[in-house]
Amino acid sequence: TIALAELLAPLSQYSLIRWDGENQRYGVHRLVQSVVRDGIDENVRTNWVIRSLKVLSASYLGSEFRYWTYYAALLPHWLQVRHYAGQHNVRIKALGYICSQAGFYLFDQGRYESVESLYIEALKISQEILGEKHSSIATNLSNLALLYIDQGRYEAAESLCIEALEMTRELVGKKHLSVAISLNNLAGLYDH
Repeated sequence: TIALAELLAPLSQYSLIRWDGENQRYGVHRLVQSVVRDGIDENVRTNWVIRSLKVLSASYLGSEFRYWTYYAALLPHWLQVRHYAGQHNVRIKALGYICSQAGFYLFDQGRYESVESLYIEALKISQEILGEKHSSIATNLSNLALLYIDQGRYEAAESLCIEALEMTRELVGKKHLSVAISLNNLAGLYDH
């Protein structure tokens, strides 16, 4: 690490990078990021977007509160790679997963204004890649329904809960844990 610090010292002196001692990481100035990004060939840039999506999609550890600091640091990266994926027309499963991850984190914090577009994008990507009936699609429908329940949008939530329940029953049968979860979501809606 001493050799790395010596190597990066000149960049730090010109404020091109910054050491964040509290989080034990370097940050690269946005202007440097932009110059490097603009100098990359379009095909290479698209490949980097795909690689970034795959790496970042593996970063979700669960929705527990103890991970919030970690997700707070990841959120800008999730959203930025989502933006780049849109610019480069990259539609892969990892993008849908990142949309879900960012949505879960923002949902857990009650930051609903951004969650809906993330959940809808995750749903659309799943439908494009997996077809119309898949357990991931049912999960995405349920996530969107739970958001709508919290927002008091009960009619929209009901149709999504029912669609998720019917799809889940068709995919795994009537006596499966996933069906029980879907029924519980519907019951929670009716309780509200």
